[in-house]
Amino acid sequence: MAKMEKEETVKEKYHLSPTEAEIMEKLWQQTEPIKQTELLAMFNKEGKDWGRQTLNTLLLRLEERGFVKREKRKVWAVYDQEGFGVQIMEEAADNFFKGKKHKLFAAFAEKNLSVEQAKDLQKMIAEYIDAQKEN
Repeated sequence: MAKMEKEETVKEKYHLSPTEAEIMEKLWQQTEPIKQTELLAMFNKEGKDWGRQTLNTLLLRLEERGFVKREKRKVWAVYDQEGFGVQIMEEAADNFFKGKKHKLFAAFAEKNLSVEQAKDLQKMIAEYIDAQKEN
């Protein structure tokens, strides 16, 4: 992903408004690119009274931030939901921990994990190390 402009923070770049989050949720549910008209119909069916231009404006914002791609009136998410989270974590590591992902993770874990969650994490890391040894 391209380096973001200096004045744009990680939070600003990756924060999704409630409406943007709704769009991304719909796109993450798709297995193939979807026609923009079909996406609009989904929202209108749910009671949103959006016009084509409203959706287009929202998609343009998401596209400019690198979250969606549009081509031939179809749209799709660049990253799946997990991949989106990974991008956030990678940029946070680059911006706050000089690219040292383990330091970002340790800082997060120290303040946000219960003992049970830490044990689960320890198990996942051990499984990851074992898998890497096999390769």
